[in-house]
Amino acid sequence: MKIPKDHKNQIMKKLKLLSAIFLLAVIASCSKNSVKPNTPGKKDSTTTTGVTVNGGPGVYAVGHDASKVNPGNLSRFATLWKNGKAYRLSDGNFNATGNSVYADDKDVYVAGFETNSAGIKVAKLWVNGVGTNLTDGKYEAVASSVFVYNGKVYVAGYEVSDYDASGGFYKSVARLWINKVASTLNGGALASSVYIYKNDVYVTGSTYEANAVIWKNGVLTALNGSGAQDYPPTSIFVAQDHVYVTGQGYPTGSLDAKWFLKLDSVGKAYLKTGNFINGSYVYGFPYHIAVVWKDGKADNPVIGDNYQALTYASAVFVSGGDVYIAGGNQIGVATLWKNGVNTDLTAYTSPSLAYSVYVNGSDVYVSGMGTNANGKRVATIWKNGVATNIGSSDNDASTPGQIGGGVANSVFVVQ
Repeated sequence: MKIPKDHKNQIMKKLKLLSAIFLLAVIASCSKNSVKPNTPGKKDSTTTTGVTVNGGPGVYAVGHDASKVNPGNLSRFATLWKNGKAYRLSDGNFNATGNSVYADDKDVYVAGFETNSAGIKVAKLWVNGVGTNLTDGKYEAVASSVFVYNGKVYVAGYEVSDYDASGGFYKSVARLWINKVASTLNGGALASSVYIYKNDVYVTGSTYEANAVIWKNGVLTALNGSGAQDYPPTSIFVAQDHVYVTGQGYPTGSLDAKWFLKLDSVGKAYLKTGNFINGSYVYGFPYHIAVVWKDGKADNPVIGDNYQALTYASAVFVSGGDVYIAGGNQIGVATLWKNGVNTDLTAYTSPSLAYSVYVNGSDVYVSGMGTNANGKRVATIWKNGVATNIGSSDNDASTPGQIGGGVANSVFVVQ
């Protein structure tokens, strides 16, 4: 994948897409991302903030909170929540975020990144609160997903590998770290999510051509019917020998000028054809919708209401034969789909985003970003549709990709 020199990094595509959705921006604003060249920073093999968090029964979430480290200076702290209690994984000297969490009876693992003194993102793995850099900080890298199986710790992500002076771009490669040892996934530009099932290692991500793919034990297979170029898949889950992947894509059928986005009187977004009346807002740009691939196929990629435009799918979880998907739509409403039927987790007047879903028995947990009583964006967990704001923030910025605001990117439950 070519990464233009003056943009942000590839792995932030998801966040930029959701930001665009949230702000009613044109989808084209989520074009190819890039990294900024910097002088390599000093590598610190392990870091700790003095916090020890062990595994065991509980509800875990990970993401970040933004707080002032001194007057007028905001910093993003990588944060782990256990049963609602916050543990900061970073000291605030540099911005950091936790992207994925996995826990068992003894340990809790977090994958994410922390910027170094040169402003370069360094892929990071925290175990029980102790952080280890997975990359040397020469080029940008992000750890997106973590999974533990048979004593091995698998982390998926990406790392920028080199610079093409003739083309003026940086190239990223999809990485899979096993017990902190890096390998490169063939043909991949980034890896978004990893899952282990019956000793087989499944990873989803995208290629240099920005095509959605999966790797099974390192063998690449393209996901068909997506039309989802430029938007990497977001999550992978395997159950009963079926492989599920979520992401964004184009709807089936023509994408000509007759397709528009309409907001009705209560703020719902619908896809319609022809002329609009009653003063509706109309935007004439191509739209994206939530997609789920099952065993590599998405013949009809629309999830839920076929008339709801600009939806996104962040994560998938399968339990008891039911397929749960967390995501939302362009008006900033966090959404949970169960077997294709969508339920709004908030009203459109309280902006929200959903990034992860976990099912434990009859309880369904969704993590993401909500709005607190003061109108600030905070990390939130919904349990069976009821929201609990677990985060705090000194900033009310609504764009998840910015420093301001807080978010829970991943949720995991140990019974």
